[in-house]
Amino acid sequence: MYGKYFKQLRKKQDISLKDAAANVISTSQLSRWENGRSNISFETVINLLDNIHIRANEFIMYCKLNPTNSLTHKIFNAYQRKDITELKRLTLRQIKQSKISKNRFDLFLAVAAANFYFDLTNIRLISKFDILKVKSILSSTSYWNYYYISVWGNTLAFYDPTFNFKIASRILTILKNQTTLEFGTEYYTWCTILNALIRIIPENIELAKKLSLKINKVSIPNSFLSIRLKKIFMDIYIKYQLHESDKEELNKFFYSLENLQLIDLKNELEYFLSNTKMRN
Repeated sequence: MYGKYFKQLRKKQDISLKDAAANVISTSQLSRWENGRSNISFETVINLLDNIHIRANEFIMYCKLNPTNSLTHKIFNAYQRKDITELKRLTLRQIKQSKISKNRFDLFLAVAAANFYFDLTNIRLISKFDILKVKSILSSTSYWNYYYISVWGNTLAFYDPTFNFKIASRILTILKNQTTLEFGTEYYTWCTILNALIRIIPENIELAKKLSLKINKVSIPNSFLSIRLKKIFMDIYIKYQLHESDKEELNKFFYSLENLQLIDLKNELEYFLSNTKMRN
């Protein structure tokens, strides 16, 4: 099922089968998976995604966020390409559609598209009233399936730290009590919780520490290596901001990522630091 989406993303970037499979699996194995003739492990998928420069949460969203809706894919692709002009056009179109249809899905997609645009430009295209409507729906949600987690995850930038903390706490309780989740849902859920933590840190470091401690009480699966490493980084960073450690710990962490050849993760976290106010 997921192989065909991998193939689509690979071809969009003109990456050959050989380059996509490099140092992970054989080209014949990759070809069989892309064409639905075999299965591969989750860890293998994660490693393959590195070869086509796609993060796991982006891949899962591409596969599962209403794949029959072509507008969703156009919005996602514009965001991935950082095509601000196209993303603005699609966002305004979707906002207009949500006003006409008064459909909940259209509203969710409008706010998500505006969130993507805000993430690239720091400009809010959608009204506070529409954001509050989605916030109200999420506040009253009791069944947190992939759909509602993706709505929250794709609109995080528009909420205050207290709200994101509250939703993250609810979902952590579900993760703690639920024994099994479909792999895509579980991975995306953990990505979203970490993204919420990242959002909270610059605005309320004490609340971020509180959420981090809550996360520690729930076991992140060993197979989710990048998430586990990102959580370790966030813990070191929070301690540093609270004067509980020095900058040397951060430097050592980045040095370890280099040794492990996790350059994409290192770049992602360095980008976070460059856009976050560090203590003196």
